Amino acid sequence: LAPMAKLGAETLVVFATRPNDRADDGQGRNSPFTSAFLQYIATPNKDIEMVMRDVTALVRQTTNGRQVPQRLTELEHGVMLLPSP
Repeated sequence: LAPMAKLGAETLVVFATRPNDRADDGQGRNSPFTSAFLQYIATPNKDIEMVMRDVTALVRQTTNGRQVPQRLTELEHGVMLLPSP
């Protein structure tokens, strides 16, 4: 994908890996990125940027540092995840 030239206000874009790197497909049903995302996205009352930091750390750990997600953000306000009803 082409680099993001400009983000709009209150935008968060997350890629499974950094530019010019390859994302690991994993060995199970989901990739390391998707597995980490699914593990943390349901965390209630946590800011989305903190969730994505946790996802990044788990992907890095799971792939022994071979894959590091990239986060591009212009968020000025917190975005809290709500518990499911």
